[in-house]
Amino acid sequence: MSTLLSLKTREGRMTPIIRKCLVLERWGTIVAGAKSLEVSRSQLSYCISGRRRSPELRKKLARALGMTVEELFGDSPTDKMPNTDSADDGRK
Repeated sequence: MSTLLSLKTREGRMTPIIRKCLVLERWGTIVAGAKSLEVSRSQLSYCISGRRRSPELRKKLARALGMTVEELFGDSPTDKMPNTDSADDGRK
């Protein structure tokens, strides 16, 4: 895992692909990781990609990977971001 941990952007953030690789290294599949974390596959995928920001899931994932949320996502679990969970996503 140490090789993956050294791969970060210039800003010190891990990219979604690195987070995905860490999950795959830990559990083998996204589905297995989701089962272990007691969430759906889509919830975990959205968390990994950054499309959804669930503070609880971010904490759970970071803890399971032996990291902090800051190390894994480059920010704190409660940093303000526009609400990405609302029903109004701009589509008609």
